[in-house]
Amino acid sequence: MTTIYFSRLDSEEIDPLESPFDPNLSVETPLFGKPKEIGHFSIDSERRIHFNRSQMKYLIFPLKMKNVYLDLKVNFVDDIFHEYVTLSKMYQTLQWLQYHQQLLKTEFSKASTKTSNVDFVTVRGSLVLIMCTPYLNRNLRNQWEICATKYNGIIYFSAIDTDKDVAENKNATYMQRCYQSWGYKFEQYVTTDHIDGLPDMSSKTHQLEEFCVILKNVLNDHKLLYKAEIDAVIPHRQPTPGYGETSCYTELKTSKNCITEDEKYCFNRYKSITWWAQSCLAGISEIICGKRSNDGIVRSIDVFRVNNLPQEAKDFWSADVCLNFCDKFLNFLKRVVIEDDYKIVYKFSYRSGNMIYCSKLINPELRYTIIPEWYTESLDE
Repeated sequence: MTTIYFSRLDSEEIDPLESPFDPNLSVETPLFGKPKEIGHFSIDSERRIHFNRSQMKYLIFPLKMKNVYLDLKVNFVDDIFHEYVTLSKMYQTLQWLQYHQQLLKTEFSKASTKTSNVDFVTVRGSLVLIMCTPYLNRNLRNQWEICATKYNGIIYFSAIDTDKDVAENKNATYMQRCYQSWGYKFEQYVTTDHIDGLPDMSSKTHQLEEFCVILKNVLNDHKLLYKAEIDAVIPHRQPTPGYGETSCYTELKTSKNCITEDEKYCFNRYKSITWWAQSCLAGISEIICGKRSNDGIVRSIDVFRVNNLPQEAKDFWSADVCLNFCDKFLNFLKRVVIEDDYKIVYKFSYRSGNMIYCSKLINPELRYTIIPEWYTESLDE
């Protein structure tokens, strides 16, 4: 069970979630909308943002599914690794909003969540973290910190890198680096810059490049705007990118080829929940997966239907539990993050237990700053 607990000048305790593994658990099915694409941007090899589709990739179609041979170790030494800074993803979202100030005027109302068309601005990864929290354990990211700030009536929030995250990334083992690289390499093998084109296996900077969309969605009465990275477009699928629908996109993954019962258990218990949450939030209906060996060779490609994942893993996790917990957390944010000041940050901390704690930070250090001055200054002009 995970209890949200708030401690500041006063404290309150929210009723704990029932155990997600209770066979008698009765969970309401939440209202979760269909994501709508309202914008996009690209990140180039120097991590600069461009408000266009220059980094959008197309899935090679049709894919050969069986008897393939894709060596994910190719160019491992030469490829440039992507060093993650979680908060930078939020800043990309703010750059897009800054560039599209007219949208701010039409989509965001003045300083009142009662009339605003948006309650929260965030990134998909932060929502995934929250949704999966009821099932966090030693094999998933078992701690997180999320910072939130209210500005002009809207709550902006994002996960940040904890001290543990920074240490783990700095001290990553050779195999951990391999697993990160192999996912990107699979994407390089099966995507192309143009429909019916060929993959560019010579690029050494593909890990740094991204294509992202800005999405609007609802969860019960919460109105969300968030950024999501897109791996590929399925060629010739309608509607085409940019028309609001996201069914033209697909998610690309690699996974060890599950043969034993233990391997199948681990996939259903630990991995499929994250895959489902990521794809669900982006409105993606299928995941293209390269089945790899221990030494990084993909010999077959499989397709996972996103809607089927909760049923296939019903003994391990529940989609309704995930969405209901996210709904409860967002309600909690609305009750706690009340001071409309971008210099005030509320930091929520989860530490692999049953509690989520919150502390209030005034003039926080940079690593906790959700809304930088350059964003507010541009909106005040």
